Amino acid sequence: MKYKKTILFFLLFVMVYVFFFFQAERIQMLSTFPWIEANIQDVVWYQKENFDFEEINILSTSWETINGLYLSWTKNESVFYFHGNGGPLPYFYSEIKYIHSLWYSVFAYDYPGYGKSTGVPEIEKVSEFSKDFFEFIKREKNIRNEDLIIWWYSVGTAVASDFASKNDFSKIVLVSPFSSRYDMGKRWFFNIPPQKLFFMGNSYVTSEIVKNFSKPALILHGNNDFIVPFSQWKQVFENYAGEKIFIEIDGFWHNWIIDEYGGTLKGIFSKFLSWESFDFQYVFLDDQKIKLLDQENQKEEQEVLFFSQDFENDTSFTKYVSREKSFEVLNYEPQDLVMISWENISDTKGGQVLREEAKIQLGLLAKEFFREFWVPLKIISAYRSYAYQLGIKSGGCNDVFCAKAWYSEHQTGLAVDIFEASNQNDFLENPDFKKYFTWMQEHADTYGFHNSYQKGKEIDGYEIEPWHWRYLWVDFAHYLKEKNITFSEFYTHYILKK
Repeated sequence: MKYKKTILFFLLFVMVYVFFFFQAERIQMLSTFPWIEANIQDVVWYQKENFDFEEINILSTSWETINGLYLSWTKNESVFYFHGNGGPLPYFYSEIKYIHSLWYSVFAYDYPGYGKSTGVPEIEKVSEFSKDFFEFIKREKNIRNEDLIIWWYSVGTAVASDFASKNDFSKIVLVSPFSSRYDMGKRWFFNIPPQKLFFMGNSYVTSEIVKNFSKPALILHGNNDFIVPFSQWKQVFENYAGEKIFIEIDGFWHNWIIDEYGGTLKGIFSKFLSWESFDFQYVFLDDQKIKLLDQENQKEEQEVLFFSQDFENDTSFTKYVSREKSFEVLNYEPQDLVMISWENISDTKGGQVLREEAKIQLGLLAKEFFREFWVPLKIISAYRSYAYQLGIKSGGCNDVFCAKAWYSEHQTGLAVDIFEASNQNDFLENPDFKKYFTWMQEHADTYGFHNSYQKGKEIDGYEIEPWHWRYLWVDFAHYLKEKNITFSEFYTHYILKK
């Protein structure tokens, strides 16, 4: 009787093992891409009218449907976004919109079996989808590999690293990356990869693949991530061959990192994607406060992103001019001026221009303004040349109300006057203008605009001008608002006294 029980137990074990042995590949696939069984194609809380994109539907080499999207921008660079495994593309629209807000074109597709894409997410099939979708976008949208930025999130690590190993690119962003399927399996099975029990090799080994990458990388991970353990970032980071920066987010887990911390990190993303030089390799983000560390000497630098901006070069978006500080070049004129004519903007003079980035952000601001008040944003003055400002001054306007030629923020091509330029009391006594100004105070920094002259001539050098708004770097405008200081105060107390 005793031996019969042993034999029965052994036979049962063998049957279970054989079952899992033949199902092991599918089980592993489902562990990496679990939502193919759900066949979810949309998200109930998503409102399509607030997110305009071009939907892409093509056939893969193996005649499966690849469904994806494309958002255009004026920059040459484009981002190929690889989403996580928690659902189809709609689950990640907020992150895609965020990347687009950094002024890049974005394209992404759904993995086989996700959303409107057909097929099964086997490694070869996923690789085929990545290749076919990119080749289509590359051909149709005239994208060059040297302008390609790869951005992956979670399981997108696996797919994107495989794609990147076969294609050239300019930069790469890794959000919550895992190191390999073995490492993901070990966390659930007493630190032993269950794949080994079924004689399966390791796969999607990102930590090894990145040893061959030489282009700049930005890696971020929450240190309370229980889905992709925080320890896995280190393998990827240490093995990455090229220049790299790591962002540790204190107390945060796996999902919605960009939704929660995107605003705080926007400056770092912008600098990285434009690849300005960094004097740090490690970022510690604690309660929305950034600490930047130089890896060699562990010297902590607070708010270095703002204090290291270029305030002197005429072409800089943070060029500082005031009643006492002029441009370097007398008749400086920006080279990227474009017409401000756009939906929800009223150009009172016709033919007014701004620098391209400022115009785009002004358009986005005007769109929100129109939604709130159902009136267009009325621009009475935008870019003014040195000669134009001379003409204004020839009428005898006081220096604390009208800037001298060569000293005006309008010459940056980044400043606008809205609705009326008279005096503070007249402007704010108009109930509509006062309402508009209050709204601008609350929302303009989201689009990078700052009310330069809001504290009077003793602080800002000019009389208070509630109509005058200057485009700065988005995070910098937000920083000034949070600190409740003007650009002039910042420059005087932080830059001159450094």
